[in-house]
Amino acid sequence: PFGFAYSYKMIGGITTKNYAYYVAQGDKFNDLTVADYDQFCLKLKSRGTLPMAELNTNAAYELATQWLAAVSMDVKQLNQNCKVHVALTPFWNDLTHLGENPKNQFVPIYFIWWTSPENDIQKSGNVAYVELFAPTKTLLQLSVSNPKYILSKPLIFTNLAALFPGIMPVHTNHPVKTIYLSAPPN
Repeated sequence: PFGFAYSYKMIGGITTKNYAYYVAQGDKFNDLTVADYDQFCLKLKSRGTLPMAELNTNAAYELATQWLAAVSMDVKQLNQNCKVHVALTPFWNDLTHLGENPKNQFVPIYFIWWTSPENDIQKSGNVAYVELFAPTKTLLQLSVSNPKYILSKPLIFTNLAALFPGIMPVHTNHPVKTIYLSAPPN
C-alpha cells in the first residue's frame, strides 16, 4: 500500500519478461530476481551436474562482485564491513544447510552473501546476496538490504499529487509547493 511504501521508503517493483526489479530500500534500487525463479532454476538443474573438482567459489565471488558494482552497490564497503560467504545453493543441490557440499556432483548454482557482525551474532540475515548459475554466467538474484551500501541516489517523486489526486495535500520526498487538485475545504 502507498502509505506503508512511502513511510518505509519502499517504492515497489516492476516485473519484465526476464527479471523483477525492486526499489525497496531507502527509495533506491536494491533487488532483482529472475522471472519465474523456480521454473527457471528447475531448467538449470535439468542441464546436469558437474564433478566436485569443478567447484569454483572464487569465480562465483568475482562474478557476484562485478554485478554488484555494475548496479552501483558499494562492494568495497561490503567487503570491508562484512564477512563474505560463498556456497552452493542448498535447495537446487538437495542439501540440508547452506555451506554444505554434495559428495560427488553438484548443480553449479552458487549463493554469495555478506553478513554484518550483527547478523553473525543473531545467526540470521544478511546485508547483501547474489545467486548465480556459473556455467552461463546467469544472474538469478541480487539483493542489498542495507541502503548504506547502495551508491545510487534515491528516486524522487515530484508529482505525487498528480498520481494520487484528491483534496488532501500529498507531501513528497522532494521539497515542492503543496498542490491541491480541487479546492481545500473551508
